[in-house]
Amino acid sequence: MGCRLDQADSPLELRNAVGLYIVVDLLFAVAAAAAAHFAVRLTSMHARKLAEGPYTTLATTTDRVGTF
Repeated sequence: MGCRLDQADSPLELRNAVGLYIVVDLLFAVAAAAAAHFAVRLTSMHARKLAEGPYTTLATTTDRVGTF
């Protein structure tokens, strides 16, 4: 059974190949959304660190655990 569109010989193989391409495209979209989410989180953490400065106290850092 072929999984590529150019190798599909029957309607069933064509359907399976199209289904595979749809799944792959959805996985790429999910990966892109996860990468964007990671970039936004990383940027916000970096901005917060810049705003706090290099000499933050332990009380300041423990107050914010889990809020970023």
